[in-house]
Amino acid sequence: MLLPQKNSAELAKLFAQMLEEENYIEPETPEEFAYYLEINKIPKRSMDDLQAWAFYYAVKRDSERAIDYFKRSFYFEDPEFCSNYLYYLILLKKFDACEEALIRAVDKYPVSIASITKLQLFFAILKGDEEGILDAFDNLIKLKNEESDYYRFLKAQYLAFMQNMLFSGEMLQLIGKIYQAICHQYSFITYPKITFEVDEEHGLNAIVFALKSEKDVMLIPELNGELADRLSQLEQLDGKVFTATFDMIRNL
Repeated sequence: MLLPQKNSAELAKLFAQMLEEENYIEPETPEEFAYYLEINKIPKRSMDDLQAWAFYYAVKRDSERAIDYFKRSFYFEDPEFCSNYLYYLILLKKFDACEEALIRAVDKYPVSIASITKLQLFFAILKGDEEGILDAFDNLIKLKNEESDYYRFLKAQYLAFMQNMLFSGEMLQLIGKIYQAICHQYSFITYPKITFEVDEEHGLNAIVFALKSEKDVMLIPELNGELADRLSQLEQLDGKVFTATFDMIRNL
């Protein structure tokens, strides 16, 4: 297998797409040898170089080396490289490591970057940080892009859910811990998005954990069964009638 010669930015884009599509480089295949030859033409100096190497190791399922290269994103002034590192940690279900890196990212980029702020929202919900949730929503709304109205709607849904259910931050945190436990228990692609859905007419109050990969559709009933079983054991939620579910993502 011969590959047309690519520069580091093109290789980074190729490997990133392969990771997105779960198209991994399998060992002892012609593809592995071809990609090995191609990546070794790339030095390890520029941001594009390092990002190409990071994604290369990611699609080889060598997470230790991939993380080593992704970490170097903090040496550059490029929030996209930094975001790729954070989302890769989520893909690996390394929630604690991602939260630590996220703190560094926010310090480095104090002006809201959408991809980073979305992760702030995700972790604020997991931790039950009510002030952090509202701050993240407001920062996403203030970006005034095509998603501003969408996040204004999501914020209203969140507030309605919390009011209807008389929910506390502590309750959200308990649910967040269950979510993380299920992520580690089952093999599915983690996507960092949690939304709240309220339909007053039909009495719906729901928390929805997003799934992104179509390959995980068949797992949804099992995930939801495990989620319901774990939630039923929480005394703090006695008398709270709401829905919690894993579902395919509806809006990125």
